[in-house]
Amino acid sequence: MIGGVRSEILLFNEIIQKVLNSFLCEVVLNAFVVFAYLTKQI
Repeated sequence: MIGGVRSEILLFNEIIQKVLNSFLCEVVLNAFVVFAYLTKQI
């Protein structure tokens, strides 16, 4: 029982890390695109 819960928590943490990593990558890419767009406008 305890072992199963532990593995579920580890799996949950892994999924959260993957989601956060992809989210951060998208945010950085979007920020870079916006920055490039603004510098071209100026």
